[in-house]
Amino acid sequence: MKQAALARWLRIAAGMVAVMGVVVCVLAMPGVGFHADQPLEPTWYRVLYSVSVWILAAPCYIALAIFLRIVREIGRDNSFCHENAARLRVIGILALCDTGAAFIAIIAFFLLDILALNFLPLGFCLIVAGLGIAVVSFTLSHLVDKAVVLKEENDGTI
Repeated sequence: MKQAALARWLRIAAGMVAVMGVVVCVLAMPGVGFHADQPLEPTWYRVLYSVSVWILAAPCYIALAIFLRIVREIGRDNSFCHENAARLRVIGILALCDTGAAFIAIIAFFLLDILALNFLPLGFCLIVAGLGIAVVSFTLSHLVDKAVVLKEENDGTI
């Protein structure tokens, strides 16, 4: 697959992820995670929950914007550069921060007794996924840095 075609498919995938994230944040998440006996009208904890969902979504969209910069470099046939390694590190840091904030939010909502117990496994699966994204980002950052060094050494010997 050519670099331009790969970059186009990655942009399409990133766009689909962004749209799915908005759909989940707007439609699915506001009603998930509450006790069945709680009233449906907006109360302080429902507002707090909705705000926390949007706050936790913000680093994901920042990481998606950074990913689109990486895709732009891939389209320019400059996949292995120090900037992409740094961008991958930033994505890993964002994933760790978001995962930590999600863990704190889940514990806080659980301690306030406004989070249903059936939501805890899903919340912890999201935390594990965030940690996995962080590990993959840091690993790819390291590998891209190594590839840049090899590329520079190879360009210097020719």
